[in-house]
Amino acid sequence: MKKLLLAAILTLAAGVAFAQDFKTGYFLDNYTYSYRINPGASLDGKNGTFIGVGLGNVSANVKSNLSISSFLNKDMDLLFFDSRVPMDEAIDGFGPDNSLLVNANVNLITFGKKTDTNRFSVEFNLRSDSFVNLPLDFISSSKRALEGLASGDWDNDFVFSGLQASANLYTEVAFGYTQKLGEAFTLGGRIKGLVGLADISANLDADVHLKYHDTPDEIVAGKLGGNVAIASPTSLELARYNNYYDLYLTDYDYLTTQLLKDNHRKVAGWGAAIDLGVTFEPFDGLSLSASVLDLGFIRWNSTVNGSFVFDKTIKTGEGGSNIGSEIFALEDSGATSYVSGLNYTFHAGAKYVMPFYERMNVGVIGTLQKYYKDIRLGVNVSPVDFLSIAASGALTTYGPDFGLALNLSVPFINFFVGTDALLLPTGSIKTMKLNTLLTTGLVIVI
Repeated sequence: MKKLLLAAILTLAAGVAFAQDFKTGYFLDNYTYSYRINPGASLDGKNGTFIGVGLGNVSANVKSNLSISSFLNKDMDLLFFDSRVPMDEAIDGFGPDNSLLVNANVNLITFGKKTDTNRFSVEFNLRSDSFVNLPLDFISSSKRALEGLASGDWDNDFVFSGLQASANLYTEVAFGYTQKLGEAFTLGGRIKGLVGLADISANLDADVHLKYHDTPDEIVAGKLGGNVAIASPTSLELARYNNYYDLYLTDYDYLTTQLLKDNHRKVAGWGAAIDLGVTFEPFDGLSLSASVLDLGFIRWNSTVNGSFVFDKTIKTGEGGSNIGSEIFALEDSGATSYVSGLNYTFHAGAKYVMPFYERMNVGVIGTLQKYYKDIRLGVNVSPVDFLSIAASGALTTYGPDFGLALNLSVPFINFFVGTDALLLPTGSIKTMKLNTLLTTGLVIVI
């Protein structure tokens, strides 16, 4: 039974991340990467050629509806999985669905040029977009499973649906162009070529009863459904028989070694995407903007692609000694590839320069994604030509956020740093959400 549980944990393990844009940057003056939020961003600021290498723009993002207290008991001294923590107290910090998004975007190379009428840019980025959702029933089932493992006394139902996990890693080459049309409109777009490095996608539903109590037989009855798709840059030698992968008997230590040492590297997938944006300035001081980002896909070359098919009752005393292999059998779909869409983003915003102080603007920007949305109010002040400071407040899918940003533009250098979700001591550590977005960059302007 211990090995059965280990196989379950390893089967469900996956990376967690999802792309977010630095939205407080929308309010900043002289922000070099404004075209990332809107390829049709106004052509304000210094003209010239800009170059970023290695640290042009590095961002990391975490979003979740969970807090630190979700994983601890009410006295903050025991993990919720601990057998001394009662079930009602253990699940008190979780909701019906518990999501976690994490993003990393590393800008390796940036090159571009801006004039009063147009801007072009070339970028080479390393990106990761992933997501995990843990339903409440899965949390409680996991706690019962660990308690049963510790006591050796099993007689539990495990029923949950909606368990999802996905993670990918890819490189992006983006070519962007922005053009001013007349006095009122600025249009722009970016075309992206994508090279997939790795991907995993999994979902699982379960309605299973495990029994090991006052009987020599281990009994497993019920149904397990879902699928797993993996695209790996190396070969993955999963244990298999006939047309089935055996996730129970797979040697995961050897699998890890394969991933780290296998010299037979290959491209895991190919894809393409576009960004489009427009800014409209009906009169001096007011700008309205809209953009759609990452409309695209990656076609992954399947390393593993299959579905769970367990739907039966098994007793160890009736020839069911390989219960783990029966439950965690993944039927090979035979598909050589699969397609995943990128996490598209829609932005709509407005900014207005204060008539009483032209070095200040206020604005609003709204964001819509598949798993995330927010609306953010912001203000920017540029007390001197070379310094801009912005602050923003937002209502988001995962609660309120507060952001800060600074842009320093001196001869030959443009430096910025900021966050969309500043971690503030506004409450106890128990209620602090696992939310933050940090970004920084250095660009040479000639």
